[in-house]
Amino acid sequence: MIGFWQCLALFPGLSRSGATMNGGLLRGLDHGTAARFSLLMAQPVVLAATAKETWQMRHMTISHDVMFQCVVGAVVAGVTALICSLLMLRFFRNHDDWALKPFGIYCIAAGLLAGVLIVL
Repeated sequence: MIGFWQCLALFPGLSRSGATMNGGLLRGLDHGTAARFSLLMAQPVVLAATAKETWQMRHMTISHDVMFQCVVGAVVAGVTALICSLLMLRFFRNHDDWALKPFGIYCIAAGLLAGVLIVL
């Protein structure tokens, strides 16, 4: 059921993590558990996308400088994601009763803005 909610992220402005957390909340999970499960659900998607892109680039000639930049970027992105995930889980643990409201407002605003920009 939570995986179904993940599919809603195909619509502009709907966050994959926000959708899966809402799905978890509707299934009776608390905010922290729903967030942890949402983060775990992202791992196969990220790994599959990385494998797909790597496979598509297999015949490209890439210099050592560019490869170094890619590795540094991947490490920085991974460390940043870990720090943000830990901060988010701590936030949910301390504010379980209203934790998703600011995120929901952001998603609605971003969706409306994306819709307006698409129309223009």
